[in-house]
Amino acid sequence: RVAHWWTAHFPVVFYIASVAFAAIHIFNFEEFPLRVILLAPLITLPQFVLGLGMGYLRMRFGFWYGYFFHVLNNGFAVGVYLLLPQ
Repeated sequence: RVAHWWTAHFPVVFYIASVAFAAIHIFNFEEFPLRVILLAPLITLPQFVLGLGMGYLRMRFGFWYGYFFHVLNNGFAVGVYLLLPQ
């Protein structure tokens, strides 16, 4: 019964998980002025797209592919941050 529900509703669960992944990244900001709250959908759009991509890799190729894609993405962001003049 649960397996049937999961199979029937998986696309909805997948997109909700991608939206949740994006939404959690709004907490990368230390403060939440009104403009950040109003622009949250645009601010988190890249994370939503990455969540879709990582989810696709996870479902198509397995857990480690999505995991390593996340590691590469975060590593790139940290590398750019470290190379920027302070």
